[in-house]
Amino acid sequence: MNPNDSWRERREYRKSCLGSGKNNIGAGLIILLIGAALLAREVGFPFPGWFFTWPMILVAIGIFIGVSNRFRDFGWLIVSGIGFFFLADDIWPDFSFRNFLFPIIFIAIGLMIIFKPRSSSQWWKGDRKKESDSAMEDADAEYFSEGETVKADVLDVAAIFGAVKKNIVSKDFRGGEIVSVFGGADINLSQADFKRPQIVIESVNIFGGAKLIIPANWQIRSEAVAIFGGIEDKRSQVIPSEPEKILVLQGFVMFGGIEIKSF
Repeated sequence: MNPNDSWRERREYRKSCLGSGKNNIGAGLIILLIGAALLAREVGFPFPGWFFTWPMILVAIGIFIGVSNRFRDFGWLIVSGIGFFFLADDIWPDFSFRNFLFPIIFIAIGLMIIFKPRSSSQWWKGDRKKESDSAMEDADAEYFSEGETVKADVLDVAAIFGAVKKNIVSKDFRGGEIVSVFGGADINLSQADFKRPQIVIESVNIFGGAKLIIPANWQIRSEAVAIFGGIEDKRSQVIPSEPEKILVLQGFVMFGGIEIKSF
């Protein structure tokens, strides 16, 4: 094998793992706007008292997530909704917004079920059938016994103040979305596969975390933004045998983390 070809292959592999970095620009703009707002407050600009509270941060993060993915899913609405819920009493002190909490939750769930794509609706209903594979490694089998095995091609997981474990066995996996707010999501993709050159998983983690277990031959291209959080790839960095298998990781991490592992 030509040494120059090996060097080029390694260079292309490292390049593919770096991502485009365009989400970093968005994160930088958020920090810039926060700094500008703090500076304006110091010079006497009359901001309302609730403007610099932690629920407002959640609202801003949700809007940023929605803009970055063109509002094509409901992850941004969950994050912004939580922030707005805690802000409502401060914005309208004479109006008890919390009395309307449960009706709003039911309305939101109904809208999500109606407007979700067909593949996502199948995921929402879930496939409770458990499967086992005698050729599976011991560690892999142990992990499979802990979570729900699902054949859906689209990932759609929300872990809000709780934990979710899913084992994906689809051979035509198409990516999807993970939202964890004060919760955790463990997604096992070690038995999954996909046919297209690359797929996208968007993971939004606010005071929560996500663990992804993927096949060793998949590449990771991280485009996610982490503020007071981390994204850690614990796999050994080797050149995969099938370089066309690329998993693009997008999303937002704040006071949380994303962990990537392989068996």
